Amino acid sequence: MVEQAILTVLNLIVAILPLVMGPQNQQAATAIEKIISALEGILPEIITWSDTIYKVVTNILLTLQHSGTLTPDQVAATQALGAQVDAAWAAVVNQIDPDAPGGDPATKTA
Repeated sequence: MVEQAILTVLNLIVAILPLVMGPQNQQAATAIEKIISALEGILPEIITWSDTIYKVVTNILLTLQHSGTLTPDQVAATQALGAQVDAAWAAVVNQIDPDAPGGDPATKTA
């Protein structure tokens, strides 16, 4: 249930991204900062819950990075967050899905 709530919030972020990635203005910059801050706050706890969360978060970060509307500080923040997400996922992927690329088939239980 908690995972579904988190996915709902992440999908809401995905839905509003086009609204904040238009011409750069102070409101858009503030909204992007809040999105990045929210992700930074929850990711350490949730990123390893499922590949669905990992994929949604990765897509949010990539969308932001390639939007052309981020400030240099925001680009750096999303890149650092992306590296943190990838490292956390790589550390647990074989426990969640042994058949995934990088997963260890020796840990497969089914």
